Amino acid sequence: MKILIYTLFTFFVFNYSFSQLRSADCSRTNTSLTKLMYASISGASQYKFKIHNLTTGITDSLTTTNRYFRFIDIPSVGKYNCSYDVRVAMNYGAGFGPYSSPCFPTTAPLIMTLRAVDCGKILLAMNSPVWASGEFADSWDFEIRLGLNHAITQLFTGRPTREFRVTQAGAQFQTYNTEIQIRVRSTQGGVLQPWGAWCSIFTPNLTPPEIIVGCNTTFEYLAYEYITCTPMDGATQYNWKLRLGSTVVDFQTTSTNQIRISDFLTDLGEPAYDYNRTYNISVQALNGALWSNFGPTCNVSTTSFPHAEVQHLCGQTLTSFSTPISVFAIFHATSYQYEVTDMTLGPENDGVQYYTSAIRNFTLSNLTNWSYGHEYSVRCRVVFKSILHPYGTSCSVFAPPPLARLRPQDCPKTLLTKSSKVYSNPMTSDFPISTTGYQFRIGAQESAWKATRDITLQEILGSVPANNTTYGVEVRIIYEGIVQPYGAPCAITTPMALIQVDNIEEVGDETKQALLIDFDSYNFNVFPNPSNENFIINFSDEMENQNVKIEIYDFSGRLLMNFDEKDISNSSLIFGDKLERGNYFLRISSGGIVENKTIIKL
Repeated sequence: MKILIYTLFTFFVFNYSFSQLRSADCSRTNTSLTKLMYASISGASQYKFKIHNLTTGITDSLTTTNRYFRFIDIPSVGKYNCSYDVRVAMNYGAGFGPYSSPCFPTTAPLIMTLRAVDCGKILLAMNSPVWASGEFADSWDFEIRLGLNHAITQLFTGRPTREFRVTQAGAQFQTYNTEIQIRVRSTQGGVLQPWGAWCSIFTPNLTPPEIIVGCNTTFEYLAYEYITCTPMDGATQYNWKLRLGSTVVDFQTTSTNQIRISDFLTDLGEPAYDYNRTYNISVQALNGALWSNFGPTCNVSTTSFPHAEVQHLCGQTLTSFSTPISVFAIFHATSYQYEVTDMTLGPENDGVQYYTSAIRNFTLSNLTNWSYGHEYSVRCRVVFKSILHPYGTSCSVFAPPPLARLRPQDCPKTLLTKSSKVYSNPMTSDFPISTTGYQFRIGAQESAWKATRDITLQEILGSVPANNTTYGVEVRIIYEGIVQPYGAPCAITTPMALIQVDNIEEVGDETKQALLIDFDSYNFNVFPNPSNENFIINFSDEMENQNVKIEIYDFSGRLLMNFDEKDISNSSLIFGDKLERGNYFLRISSGGIVENKTIIKL
């Protein structure tokens, strides 16, 4: 009987003994989630910890061979700042016994503040961010108050990031040189944590900007030279004050930290500034809704008179007589007066000429006389505020050299016949015209000097040119009595032997003979020519509202295409995509005039 009682007692002790958490853990407060929480009895093969989170209402359990657990091991219930009901069951090999009586530990809250580097921080700009110390949370709450008046507060809850900016707060917090106190709390796993300690930050000190470029400077080109002040973080506008002695001349506002003296204008858009003056200038900045004070003043001066010198082309050769010669802009000048002096020696000198314009550029072709290859000295003066100022410094520019080449429609060109003419480009930009002779060459073979600018290849070569051959044709002129160098060569290609000038009289078809006369028309232009796709005819203004007839022939005189009469209104005609490779005649008739053009399909 004693043995039976002992056996039952042993079975009960090892299988049904109750073990709470040990006394040190049973009522532990502010427990870390990583703290080991021990059962009071050791020796069991398994321990089951049932944990009921009294704060969230969630229950979960953990079975382990160890007699301890950590709240972090049971993330469903292990949370910061929570109270718990914890019970323990043990297994000595015959199954788990009943749970023990409860213990009631609590976990420590997660306290956040601003980061250490942000506490006491002076913001560089009103919208500079500060950050909560904890990187992970469901959400963050911020509460702010004025350092000098704790009754003025504002609460921001449920923010998805740990960043905060003063610009998110009300206007009473967005003032400069102001202390703002901030505290932070977070929500962790659905559990709201306590507030952390208050921390002070300070809004920017709104010191006025200082002029750093332009002080004690005399500005010569007022439209191009800038005065610069220190850039202010967060500033959206700068207000500049220009004074002459103690008299305020003008205020101007800019969106950048730079201004020109020429930007100071009256309400009517007239210049408030003048030349040959010394002003003092200062600036203030707008940051948010607050203007700073004006910063220190400094002296700036304007040049004695407007400098309207040539801006870019001094010492250069112009590409054409219509190349604009520009001077530096003088804002609000009412006229520009140009003096142009021909520096070339000899009887062809064009003398001194004057030209007045409302704009800051002119061309040599605006003058009464202009000549190739001459050097011209240019000066300019302006009328500013009804005062005619002195001329600026002179500058030399050089007219284009008198180099001739074949005209653009002949360069390059495939001839219709070997006796077709090509033409030198007329020196029409020259006035008065000073070209007295033309000479052409191919390689070492030169033509005789001519008074006209037309030539055939046979005149240059001294014999009939070969079929389907390309020749480089150069031309030179006698200009102002001087023989000039040859210009660049142009490629002139003779036709194939399909039609030759030598047997043209034997053709006998009047239509085909008429087609062989290849005119250079100023009434229309065909391009591209040659073409491997379409041809485009552009009609000149003279053809507007004219009726035209367009025909396409092959070299045998057979009509291939015939366009009905067309009322031209500054339009273009596209054709030829179905033409095969070869040479064709384009015939355009209008008002009794017939004009022909050779086109080549590649």
